Amino acid sequence: MQRVQRRCHEGGRHHALYYAIMQASRPDQSRGIGVATDAPRAALDRQVREVIEWHFDPSTGSPFWLDFAKKAGWDPRREIGGFADLTRFGQFDDEALRGGPVERWIPKGYAGRPVFVFETGGTTGVPKTRVAFEDFRVDYDIFSATLPDEFFPRGANWLMLGPSGPRRLRLSVEHLAQTRGGICFSVDLDPRWVIKLIKRGWSDHLQAYKDHVIDQAVTILQAGHD
Repeated sequence: MQRVQRRCHEGGRHHALYYAIMQASRPDQSRGIGVATDAPRAALDRQVREVIEWHFDPSTGSPFWLDFAKKAGWDPRREIGGFADLTRFGQFDDEALRGGPVERWIPKGYAGRPVFVFETGGTTGVPKTRVAFEDFRVDYDIFSATLPDEFFPRGANWLMLGPSGPRRLRLSVEHLAQTRGGICFSVDLDPRWVIKLIKRGWSDHLQAYKDHVIDQAVTILQAGHD
């Protein structure tokens, strides 16, 4: 558990600011601010201050957020004292996640670390992109601790049928299987191709692709890997 907590603190820092701002700027969030008891609220506010300090420190922050601070006309490190203050940022425009250079999202504090790039399906245009370091491993370590061994036996092998490519899902499920002592087999499903087939009305091709994916999964399941 200490290992998970440490990795959560280290690996989650780089994407915590984005999610915190998205959460705090949702219209329905104002009703929930201040509802928590004093101890959890104080811990949350302390974490927010640490995240803000790190992301807007010129020695550790990313080019995107450091540029934001220059143009904002106010200093987040001085004016954000807790979670409720995150509304000061306003609604995050996720259109900023489209296109590159993706390096603008890499914090200076993580310079030199191997980086993953994950993308959305691109249904609405240029795919939205984000960088990652450890968050998918951290998230699924925590997720693994919630799974009952009765239904998710340790040491069992897994089959991941779903998007791979530029998505984090395949890496996450593979890590989950490994964390629980198993091996993960994979069958790719390309949602971008599925979207094109649907838009073009190619129902026969859509059915053929579905059969193709299922056939691969059945082949693996019948191959005796367990």
